[in-house]
Amino acid sequence: RVVADRASAVMHREGADMNMNYSMLPGSVQARLGAALASPAVEAIVTAVILTSLVSVIVETDRAAAGMDQLLELEVLNVVIIALFTFELLLKLIAQRSKFPHDLWNVFDSFILVADYVALLLEIFATSIPITFLRMLRLCRLSRSMRVLRNFPELALMASCMLQSLKVMASGLLLLFSVLTIMGILAVNLVHPINQRVASTGFYDGCERCPRAYESTASSVLTFSQQIIAGDSWGASTIPIIEEEPWTALFFCVVFVSIGMMTMNIILSMVVEVSLQVASQNTRRLLQEKDAALKAHIAEVRELCRLMDNDGSGYIDKKEFCEGFGEHHHFRNMLRLLDLGDEDLEQLFWLLDADDSGMVEYDEFISGLHKMRTQDMRATNFYIKRQVAEIRNQISKVSDQVA
Repeated sequence: RVVADRASAVMHREGADMNMNYSMLPGSVQARLGAALASPAVEAIVTAVILTSLVSVIVETDRAAAGMDQLLELEVLNVVIIALFTFELLLKLIAQRSKFPHDLWNVFDSFILVADYVALLLEIFATSIPITFLRMLRLCRLSRSMRVLRNFPELALMASCMLQSLKVMASGLLLLFSVLTIMGILAVNLVHPINQRVASTGFYDGCERCPRAYESTASSVLTFSQQIIAGDSWGASTIPIIEEEPWTALFFCVVFVSIGMMTMNIILSMVVEVSLQVASQNTRRLLQEKDAALKAHIAEVRELCRLMDNDGSGYIDKKEFCEGFGEHHHFRNMLRLLDLGDEDLEQLFWLLDADDSGMVEYDEFISGLHKMRTQDMRATNFYIKRQVAEIRNQISKVSDQVA
């Protein structure tokens, strides 16, 4: 169990969102495999193999595009890479057993590995298969590079947020297309007749598309997209029209500014959406880490209480409290971090003993130390309130005696 918990902790630190719960017996082969597969060293080796595979795909693609034969070394390298990924997947299957298909990364890796084996077998036994189909199967290996994101939590988080922001991008693109369509309709009615007059003068002899740039709504949308979004040849069919009819400058100005601003707003909306999601996930992660640290601290202090409670009564009296300072170095170090020494023990015990019973419960001990350790201002306020309460009690006793 300890080995499995350590493996899970390592995976969390590396940003692998796999949720593998290796619930196995301590010291078993499965637990050791789980810890080894989740270790940073193995992840680094896998990352290196993935990058090597990516480089081989690049070289194969370039040589195929140039009409060159594939290198024998690359073919051997691909077989070795497939064997390594097969071995890794078999180890995961042994380590996780029934939990193996519940991890999406495992399913993803299995799919790519099947595609690799299909491409390899077709190359050997089915020589009549079109080369394009084999290339598509080989390109499936490119998706394996997505596994590298698991070793870089920030990149994985940004990729996840980008996918989640697709809804915002789709809405923005729909709005952009609607505005482009409206502007295209206006261009057909207002600009196209002027453009035809310019074309009749022979000004567009060197431009085959310019005379029909605004002849239909689709052509107008394509022209505006080319000019504004792509930034390509915006003056080829715009300047001659403005020179022919100067008032069209106002129309083009409205179109260019509105479409340009809308494009920037779409990009800005995506950036803001991704930033908000990243901030939200970071806040949630920090809260989870803080909660885990708090639970660990509470368990640590509770165990300390049990060690200091010599009679096992569930309470710590002043004698046990003072003896614990001398016997338990962890308690002594904890108080020294708060700038407290043995001369402050009686005052500290009085502060923790809120009900003046002369004994401190475990929960009182844990709560008091936690406040002093994590919330200095609240601990100070707590101390002041305790002093005020004591003064009130003393005044009440004096008043009763006087009466």
